[in-house]
Amino acid sequence: MDRAIQLARWSIPHAKAVIFGLMGGDNTQNEDADYVRRWLIEKGIEEFSERDAQGHGRRRFDGNRERLRACLDLLCESNTIRALPIPEQSIGRPPSPRYLVRPDLCDGLESGVIS
Repeated sequence: MDRAIQLARWSIPHAKAVIFGLMGGDNTQNEDADYVRRWLIEKGIEEFSERDAQGHGRRRFDGNRERLRACLDLLCESNTIRALPIPEQSIGRPPSPRYLVRPDLCDGLESGVIS
């Protein structure tokens, strides 16, 4: 039963992507998510901040924070990353949201399969 649940959790985001593609919608979000996912895999990143992602994709996102957040939300929905709790703010600039990368994400790189 646990494996069936894991399979369902894995396949639902992929089914959504297929349906989204068939609907002929704007595929920019999926392309952005693939861009960030490849960055995480290639660099072996285990945890990162929104600022880290913005810095890496500064040309792609061109300062468009909403586009980046939509991309990160899509990666959260697909269980590629998980948003970490934001610590209480002290004095100064508010902390950037942080994300934890799914531990087995880099396994796809080793096997030559990037999902």
